[in-house]
Amino acid sequence: MPANGKATARNLQAQSKARVGILLGMSPAQKLVLTFVMFIAAGTGLLWLPAATPGSASLPWVDALFTATSAVCVTGLIVRDTAHAFTPWGQVVILILIKIGGLGYMLMASAAAVLAGRRIGVHERITIQQAMNLDTAEGLGRFVRKVILISLSLELLGTLVITWAYWPHHSPGRALALGVFHAVSGFNNAGFSLFSDNLMGEGRQPVAVAAIMVLAIVGGLGFFVLNEILGLFRRTRNPVRLSLHTKMVLATTATLLLLGMVGLHAVCGLNWGPALFLSSISRTAGFNIQDTGALPLQAMYLIIPLMFPGRHGRRNQDDDLRTGVPVRVEHAPGTEAGDRFPPPADAGNDLPGPHGHGHHDGLAGCLDLRHGGVGRQTRAQRAV
Repeated sequence: MPANGKATARNLQAQSKARVGILLGMSPAQKLVLTFVMFIAAGTGLLWLPAATPGSASLPWVDALFTATSAVCVTGLIVRDTAHAFTPWGQVVILILIKIGGLGYMLMASAAAVLAGRRIGVHERITIQQAMNLDTAEGLGRFVRKVILISLSLELLGTLVITWAYWPHHSPGRALALGVFHAVSGFNNAGFSLFSDNLMGEGRQPVAVAAIMVLAIVGGLGFFVLNEILGLFRRTRNPVRLSLHTKMVLATTATLLLLGMVGLHAVCGLNWGPALFLSSISRTAGFNIQDTGALPLQAMYLIIPLMFPGRHGRRNQDDDLRTGVPVRVEHAPGTEAGDRFPPPADAGNDLPGPHGHGHHDGLAGCLDLRHGGVGRQTRAQRAV
């Protein structure tokens, strides 16, 4: 190889090592921000392609950027009609961005590593722990598998119910597409819809609306809470008891739902069904079955307080753990009250302890703009 070629190769190798060194030297928070920006940029590029929109013209880049950001952040605000401004390929891109944003891109990356049989390194564990505001980085491999299983199982169940509801009114392919899209959008509290008027018109099928509402409520509880609830139905040597964290999440969720429903029924004269739907969806999901702008002003003063707590503590864009309320409970070491999952004699907790941080993005649930602690480490955990 000529001298110039060797020098060029050495320079490229040195530049590559420098870039890798910069990435390795970044803090977990910096990596999260970089990953966040990269997913939005990738989504923007994909939605900007002519294949994502009908006709030969591409979507204006600012609209593509807004849509990608809204999908990754699962705020659901749109500047283009999701049903008609995007091709099926573009709608799939939006759905993937919703899934990444709702489940969490750090969790998605970890899931890919676990499925590939690769161990999660120490630095990756620290990054995931900070991204998800966990108290401990123990047992992350098992935690990732459980989250993926719970998420996909509930979305699959929602898909079946919603598809069945739309089946008599649409072609089989269209009904299945509506089921998948709305199940994922509902569980991740994204609010995107494949109907131009959201669920106000042909999308307002009672069974489908009820399924979407349930998915939004369940998705807002959090994986820790869901796992504890599911643990009640498992046969174990030691009975599973709900932690204080889970009890507070369930009590707070039920209180907000009931207060909102009663208030909207009394003030706006809504029937109990629509009042319950609006009360549950106002907290964050953003679907709507009636024109929110046509509601009386008094209703706005009820909806805004519901949006404000929204998913406070449910997740920031990087932690995606739906908790409903910010809680941190600590107990004396060795006490059973401090155990999230009462372990057998030779085992510890399956999951890290509860987290209590995050911010709320409930104000993003502007319905009229919608559319579209610490457990004991075990050998099993150390082996993850």
